[in-house]
Amino acid sequence: MDLSKKGLDSGPKWVLPILVGRETAALMIEVSVRTIDYLIKRKKLKTRRIGRRVLIEVASLRRLARDGYLGPLSE
Repeated sequence: MDLSKKGLDSGPKWVLPILVGRETAALMIEVSVRTIDYLIKRKKLKTRRIGRRVLIEVASLRRLARDGYLGPLSE
């Protein structure tokens, strides 16, 4: 089936994710998974639950990277 005739092949060949798992989030901002868990607990990262998985919004990772986090990383 030729998708270009239906106008479905005109977009980009890759898609940026809007939600990522904890491990990917940690890699994206170069911190540990434990730090990601802490930031989720402190509500510094927005999450979405899909089934049993907790996924982090990439927009909240970008916001954290842009604005920083000045709070303690331990309790």
